[in-house]
Amino acid sequence: MVRVKHREGNQVTVQKAFEVEVKIDAAPDRVWAAVTDPAAIERWHGWDYDGLAAEIQYIYVDHATLAPPDRLIIADETGGQEIVLVPDGSGTRIRVTRPGEAAVDQYDMIEEGWRSFFQQLRHYLERHPDEERRTIFLEGDASPAAVVADLRAKVAGRDWHADRYQAGIATDDFGGGLVILASGIPVAADETGPMMITLTTHGLDDEVFAATKRGWLAWWSGLAQNPRLTSAP
Repeated sequence: MVRVKHREGNQVTVQKAFEVEVKIDAAPDRVWAAVTDPAAIERWHGWDYDGLAAEIQYIYVDHATLAPPDRLIIADETGGQEIVLVPDGSGTRIRVTRPGEAAVDQYDMIEEGWRSFFQQLRHYLERHPDEERRTIFLEGDASPAAVVADLRAKVAGRDWHADRYQAGIATDDFGGGLVILASGIPVAADETGPMMITLTTHGLDDEVFAATKRGWLAWWSGLAQNPRLTSAP
């Protein structure tokens, strides 16, 4: 097993290894284009904010080595990450791995970030290929169990994915939207912890989008401590 260590002051921490894999109902060449073209990446990666283009440039261009047609290596201070595409019938499995030491039940922000990104990528390719999006991004502290229950009552749709620290709902609302809840503590927990919610919308005009943004902020303000919102204009 590869051990990657980091020093923080006088403490040395051992990095957690991870592997995140998602099956996408799209051919490998379409997935490859979606993870290597910065214009396409902006349609699914994370949420809209002033620094998104710079973040994409940093991760997928400046610090990436491409090995077409199926491998992307991202260099960083954590020992790097490798993205691999594996054909699976008519679809593709996209997998990212990072070296380190296995750690059971240990939250890792980078690992959970990839989990969210790959589900956004899947949603983009399966439901909205080549379409632009606008997002609403909410942060705050709340009980994830309570928020998940409230979301399922608020949003008509189906479970898109479910993991220890995340829950996703695909809906026909918001132009065929996707809601991803990502928590710093297990989503089944009743205690308060840090949370993020990303709502991806498609095809909403400015008036409808502004009303949607106001409504979601009002809803979130009733549930979370220190509620914050970031969205596209």
